[in-house]
Amino acid sequence: MSVEPVEERMRRDWNARAREDAHYYVAFGRRAQSDDEFFGTASDVLRSLRVEMRRLGGPDRVGAARVLEIGCGPARLMRPLAGDCAEIHGIDVSSEMIERARRNLAGVANARLHTGSGSDLSPFGGAWFDFVYSYAVFQHIPDRAVIFNYLREAARVLKPSGILRVQVNGLAEASQPPNTWWGASIKPVELRRFAEEHGLLLLTLEGAGTQYLWVTMCKPGTPAAAAGSRCEIVRVTAAMSSEPAVPARGRYAAIAMLVAGLPDRADLLSLEARFSGVAGEVVFVGPRFAGELAQVNALPPAGMPSGITQVELRWQDKAIAGPKLLRVLPPPPAVPRIAEVMDGIDIVSGRTIVSGRVKLILEEVENLTEVSGDVNGDPVSGIETFLVDPRVGRWEVNLALPASVSKGSQWLKIRVGKRTFPPVYLEVA
Repeated sequence: MSVEPVEERMRRDWNARAREDAHYYVAFGRRAQSDDEFFGTASDVLRSLRVEMRRLGGPDRVGAARVLEIGCGPARLMRPLAGDCAEIHGIDVSSEMIERARRNLAGVANARLHTGSGSDLSPFGGAWFDFVYSYAVFQHIPDRAVIFNYLREAARVLKPSGILRVQVNGLAEASQPPNTWWGASIKPVELRRFAEEHGLLLLTLEGAGTQYLWVTMCKPGTPAAAAGSRCEIVRVTAAMSSEPAVPARGRYAAIAMLVAGLPDRADLLSLEARFSGVAGEVVFVGPRFAGELAQVNALPPAGMPSGITQVELRWQDKAIAGPKLLRVLPPPPAVPRIAEVMDGIDIVSGRTIVSGRVKLILEEVENLTEVSGDVNGDPVSGIETFLVDPRVGRWEVNLALPASVSKGSQWLKIRVGKRTFPPVYLEVA
């Protein structure tokens, strides 16, 4: 009995999803989105991509760039980005998605579309693109070999000094086999190893341990001339504010260093941040601005005590900047809570439940076990949970309301082990 190749399975499934409701399967917001609503959902992603495109240089360099999107779908991102660059290409395994993209890009003269094999970038020659990106695509690829082949292909088609910005599923391995919706997981250590083996500069690893792990890599070009000034940490603050203090752990336990004279090829593989001699983890190296300044973000080591710590930056095992003083605050106590409530399918409906399913986001919960719930004493069913972000104990809980629930205002009670959360208000449509 023959086994269907993964590429054919992806093509078949995504063609079917495109025919059913392309906007929903690409943007997840809700069923039957209008064109305006669909394209409006891209604003946050576009901001992120445009920030990374600045690594190419000033507006003239970006405006002259040739750009590629892997998994372009119906061109939700391509259409607005076409105005930022000289030429933009999109490739997708689904011919149905490509057909929708063709209609959406009518009149966009600098956009080109390609139906791909589902595992490579064979339509393109080497050193062809300045910027390659992919959003919410690799999370749906069930085969890790295909994901890494795409990464290898992206490195091949990048020009020297070109930038790769992609998103992968960084969650822990799921208990069920991956499929074309819930794809294979990739660990940060594997991305580090890939960058090192292929001679790429690793510039960001954002969202480790989550479903939305962003990674930025650069294909090295000619090194810039050596800076005339020495490397120096100009300022160190909390990454989420301008305060010179950071909590020892939790969602805000990250620092931002403004660094002058950072070596041209400094990246996550060669830089190390030390906190009073103990290594933290560098997770972001930003583009240079104002001449010689760059932002470097780092996470402090686990178990860091409160008080004053000395922050030092090392490159290639040598101290190059610091020490700089930073106040470490005692972490606030954990407060387990239900942070968000929404319809489980049409998430933009908020607490108006139109599908019969509810999605809850719980935060600061260390272990999510023995989850149960009821509405008016009738138990909920179909409970599914997964850890969204281990750093903040953020969990997603999906459940089905009891069949007995009537329309109108209702109160949902959720229990985790022996803890009962305050009732959650719902409006059942």
